[in-house]
Amino acid sequence: TTGTTVNLADSTFSSNTSPGSGGAIYFASAVSPVLTGTTFTGNTALTGGAIYFNVASGSSGAPTQFTNVTFNNNTSTNGPGGAIYFSGNTGNTYTAFQDFTFNGNIASGSALTASNGGGALYFAGSANTSFSTSSTALANGFVSSISGNTSARNGGAIFFSGAVGTSATNPLTFNNVQINNNTASNGNGGAIYLSTYDSLLNLSSTTTFNNNQALSLDNNNGLGGAIVQTSVNTTSPGSLSNLTRGIIVNGSNFTNNQASNSGGAIYSMQVVYANSNAL
Repeated sequence: TTGTTVNLADSTFSSNTSPGSGGAIYFASAVSPVLTGTTFTGNTALTGGAIYFNVASGSSGAPTQFTNVTFNNNTSTNGPGGAIYFSGNTGNTYTAFQDFTFNGNIASGSALTASNGGGALYFAGSANTSFSTSSTALANGFVSSISGNTSARNGGAIFFSGAVGTSATNPLTFNNVQINNNTASNGNGGAIYLSTYDSLLNLSSTTTFNNNQALSLDNNNGLGGAIVQTSVNTTSPGSLSNLTRGIIVNGSNFTNNQASNSGGAIYSMQVVYANSNAL
């Protein structure tokens, strides 16, 4: 039902398969899921190895929330979103990931093209999204991570197809997240791929990008070992306090990232504000 909130807690989904989309769960309508303490391991589908959202989640205005969740070794065998595929346009609604692990997810197959990817996550439309670790989890020695994911094309970990974080007050944020060892094996954006210029990415000083790779098999790819933003808007993006698009690096640490072509850490056709000496 449109606008329905779905609560899923303390559950495990392992080794489920689908010949279509959503190896473990397929949401066929606009719902607002709240997932807590749930693990998805070894699920497989053509697209959305673990979860597929057919219509934009949270379209009724309610947020989509993922808290204390784990996605390990899920696979999309012939399309984007190794772990999760978000279809449609989330508009002004909000998707929040807190205290999470995405590890070893894979997006593969001939259906992957230059316009998609996402070894762990694929967002087909615009979205307002955050990724973070809570203070409670940090106190217990846990840090959210997106590591060891692979896309056969773009966005080794995450692919954003539409505009994300379109204002200074509501950017796409990563706070206290480790983003390491992700690979775009023949594409761009070893960890994160931003496909439109109308996106604003804000990285905290406690977020790390280590050993991510954007590789090229044909010399046409390999841009942005950690992050790529490939489209350009020549109008002013605004001042730092009122930025509407670009990348803000607030002391984040980028180490040993690799691009076969250009931009070992970041390749961007938009403005990059780097308050850091760790690039």
